[in-house]
Amino acid sequence: MLTKQRFSQWYNLRNDRRGTLWEERYKSVLVEGSQEALMTMAAYIDLNPVRAGIVKRAEDYRWTGYGAAAGGDADARKGLGRILDHSSQVSGEEFETCWDE
Repeated sequence: MLTKQRFSQWYNLRNDRRGTLWEERYKSVLVEGSQEALMTMAAYIDLNPVRAGIVKRAEDYRWTGYGAAAGGDADARKGLGRILDHSSQVSGEEFETCWDE
């Protein structure tokens, strides 16, 4: 919560504005616990543009981790690999090799 408050103050000062930046539909959640919780949250974020009707497939929206990875961003691919590395689905190393096929 403190991070959002400080960022809002900095942003408002820099842009000569007042008020909150995050209202109503915006929400932040601390993800702790199991790897499944992290994977669920990552999938939720990456599927938001699909639910909003912006794109038909998650990989077509380059502003999400999955979309960036599908578009060739090496850092995004590594990040997704790290998330998957702790799951029982596929290892991060196997995930990395999938992109080259």
